Amino acid sequence: MISKTKKGVAFLFHFPPRVCGIATYTTDLINAIASKFEESYRLIPIPIVDNNTSQDDGPLGKLDILNPLSFDNILQNILCDLDIKLICVEHEFGLFLGQEAKFISFLSDLNAAQLATVVTFHTVLPAPDRTMLEHVSAIAYHCSQIIVMTQGSADILIHNYKIPTSKITVIAHGTHLAPAKDKHAILEYFNLVGKKVLSTFGLLGPSKSIETTLYALPSIIEQNPNVIFLVLGMTHPNLLRSEGESYRNELEAIVDEFGISAHVRFINEFLSTEDLLAYLSITDVYLFTSKDPLQAVSGTFSYALSSGCPIISTPIPHVQEVLKEDMGTIIDFQASDQLAAAVNHILDDELQLSKIHHVNLEKMVKTSWQNVAIAHVYLFELLIDKKGK
Repeated sequence: MISKTKKGVAFLFHFPPRVCGIATYTTDLINAIASKFEESYRLIPIPIVDNNTSQDDGPLGKLDILNPLSFDNILQNILCDLDIKLICVEHEFGLFLGQEAKFISFLSDLNAAQLATVVTFHTVLPAPDRTMLEHVSAIAYHCSQIIVMTQGSADILIHNYKIPTSKITVIAHGTHLAPAKDKHAILEYFNLVGKKVLSTFGLLGPSKSIETTLYALPSIIEQNPNVIFLVLGMTHPNLLRSEGESYRNELEAIVDEFGISAHVRFINEFLSTEDLLAYLSITDVYLFTSKDPLQAVSGTFSYALSSGCPIISTPIPHVQEVLKEDMGTIIDFQASDQLAAAVNHILDDELQLSKIHHVNLEKMVKTSWQNVAIAHVYLFELLIDKKGK
């Protein structure tokens, strides 16, 4: 029996984790809060679904964003649960496409009911048009607090959207503390003994620009003939529904064209956190090649850093803010020649590899999920007290 003295916190987000990166993020956040504050909080998932998503109801049902009445039903279920003190919405632009007005009304009703509401922006677009500006302003007006994951995103909200600084909290993307493991045993398990391992992971799609690395591989192989590139992750479900495996097939065609199949391995599955951390523990260089300059944050980049991996990355805002010279290398978008040179430079210097590994592990401790959970709960408590619930 769950104690009624626990404070209820409801999370609205895409679920399960295999749907998208935001779903993975929120699942990790809920698990971290539950682990550290089990005696104080009842954490209630409310899945956000559409007609392409099959998902069982949460304890309070699920929010069907294509059904305006669903907002009203979820609102009533929240209000009927007297333990709920705060609502946390994991937000991505386009998530409530066509239902923006209903979403704003939903936030307004929560505010009127004296429920604290936190909206986490996973993306902050730097050049808003009038519609975007009005939408973000309305969210900020009706919610209690906005969370962003970088200071750069906070600055955009303050200067471009004119959101008051007092309305914004910066909490870094959480990372898993990688446990110490027997690297040789893991290399044996994955049949990679003797290899220099490059890797990238995440739900596969064109925005990841995996071809940037494939085009670089011949030059890398020439200097490091024992290199192997691991592409970890299944194709994004939305892309799979609309285009099938067309992007993966294009990548495999490049591999065949260059004759590098012995140096590329596609792991076409959704990896558990344990398996992902195992792969990252044997990665010599992690490659983040997103070609989207507006991608505010990347969970895959954070996880790789927290595993100590030296990073070669394109300059999305998150990377520019976090990745320093002693942690890896920033290259231009779709710059295969720069990627090849950077990989060869790092792989040829074992001392540098080891140094970067230790620097990254040390620097990322403060962003562990345990610390991120504490930061969230501290904010939750402030907002709940302010509402006087």
